[in-house]
Amino acid sequence: DYQLSAVPTVSTYVNNTPIFANFLLKDIARVEVLRGPQGTLYGSGSLGGTVRYITRAPKLGESGGSISLTGSSTQGSDGQGWAGDVAFSVPLGDTLALRVAGSKVDLPGTMDYRNLYVLDSSGLPSAPNGVLVPTAAYTSKKDADTINIWYARASLLWQPSDSTDVTISYTAQSDKIGGRRQDTQPLNGVGGVDGFGVPYSEFQQGAVFLEPSSRDVSLASLEANFDFGFATLTSSTSYYDDTGDIDSDNSGFYAKAGFYASYYNFPRPNDIAIRSYGDKAFVQELRLASKTGGALDYVAGAFYEDQDLQSVANNYVLGFKRWYNARFPANVGVVATDNDFTYRRDQNYKEKALFGELTWHSSDTLQFTGGLRYYNYDFQNDSILGLPSYAGLFPTTTQKFKNSDNGVLGKLNASWKFASKQLLYATVSQGYRRGGANAVPTTGPFAEDPKYQFYKGSRTSAAVGV
Repeated sequence: DYQLSAVPTVSTYVNNTPIFANFLLKDIARVEVLRGPQGTLYGSGSLGGTVRYITRAPKLGESGGSISLTGSSTQGSDGQGWAGDVAFSVPLGDTLALRVAGSKVDLPGTMDYRNLYVLDSSGLPSAPNGVLVPTAAYTSKKDADTINIWYARASLLWQPSDSTDVTISYTAQSDKIGGRRQDTQPLNGVGGVDGFGVPYSEFQQGAVFLEPSSRDVSLASLEANFDFGFATLTSSTSYYDDTGDIDSDNSGFYAKAGFYASYYNFPRPNDIAIRSYGDKAFVQELRLASKTGGALDYVAGAFYEDQDLQSVANNYVLGFKRWYNARFPANVGVVATDNDFTYRRDQNYKEKALFGELTWHSSDTLQFTGGLRYYNYDFQNDSILGLPSYAGLFPTTTQKFKNSDNGVLGKLNASWKFASKQLLYATVSQGYRRGGANAVPTTGPFAEDPKYQFYKGSRTSAAVGV
């Protein structure tokens, strides 16, 4: 539920777009799994392999579709769930075809938030007996962790001739989640009780705030194929935007750390973390692939990516400023805000790469492949860390730095098809993933060693055979 600087060790693709996002991905034609490092053709993040999800494409002259509807019941929930899928293709003349797919998921929650604070008109925990009296008003919400997701995808194919086709696609998904799906568990087999000494039961949450989350992701792509006879040129252009936010109740963490007793001394312990994240990128790839059938086959191409990542976190001890001003009226202004921690990180990553693979078919059953990829990337990180509640005591720190890297990856493969359905092969290949930032402060009262600010990229080599 948060955007990290590190990239996965297995790269994932939706068709020809590298994207790591939690799509429902309905109407799938096939899934391609490439094991082992795939750095020459698939670049950063392919240390352990690559997974490609290939969606069904529109076809000229094809019409038809499908629809499905399911119902469900869930243990621990009083409600019923349902989900529906629809997909259809429509020809739009001799050279155009459209395919549309959509899904809706509506599932009831299972978790009961039993001891939620009643909030007043200012959104602060209610103080029924006055701000300085350690009492609160409580409410509850059953089946709070509802799930509501919709997904839609549309693809338009234009094929003016047998040698040219262009496909424009747009995919979007929206997630709305009502709360966290986790029980409040006993500690070391003992406890698991609320502040009134009442044990928690199965499907019950001890958080004092609801913890909803939401996410919206969209992907637009344009793919064009040009058949020149001896080879096919493919241009893949895409842009995606993945944003989300989530609320987390950190009150238990603050209480266990002793912050309320020794530091805040706050009568209604609470801390809520409001986090948001974003990942958007423009990706362009050109790839020239020769026609099979000769002694030599080749793939050559160029790749460019411009990615922006953002992470924001703000913690609030709601009502703390109000309480402090009432408790210490002579020191009004010492506590500036309820926002006791703030963090923001903006990252930009640009990569350029050239790649190619050459295959020699020495016979009908034996072939050898070699590949190279040259990559060059620039990385920039801007981060802010601060304790706004005590801005005069702990000034906000800002960190800015840049980094770049480049290198060459290689691949060698030999394969022998010694029977109609049996293949023996050996591959030695390399993969890598880019470096990133930890965004730790290097100045101020919480300064860390600057060497922790940035971590280098990773490279790996592997040999596989079947």
